[in-house]
Amino acid sequence: MALLATGCGGSKVANQPVRYCTDGAGRRIADANCGGGGGHGGGHFYYAGKGASVPAIGEAARGGSFQPAAGVRYGTAAGVTRGGFGKIGGVFGSKGG
Repeated sequence: MALLATGCGGSKVANQPVRYCTDGAGRRIADANCGGGGGHGGGHFYYAGKGASVPAIGEAARGGSFQPAAGVRYGTAAGVTRGGFGKIGGVFGSKGG
């Protein structure tokens, strides 16, 4: 089980590669909008590496790519919300990318 830690300003930092759903403008939306990974709900998965900042819902994706890196296993950033300094963010399960 992996965790997202909250840093300064409330942004989450992934301690393993992570994927999350984005809209057409590149803002994070609920992962349910990405269906089974093929964008069936109108969204597209965005892939970020370990140590990347994971935005809250509605914030812009950054520090990654819309294409997964070959051979990398990505966790999902489920349940991540903004919080105060030093709090634990959310838990995400391991899924292949």
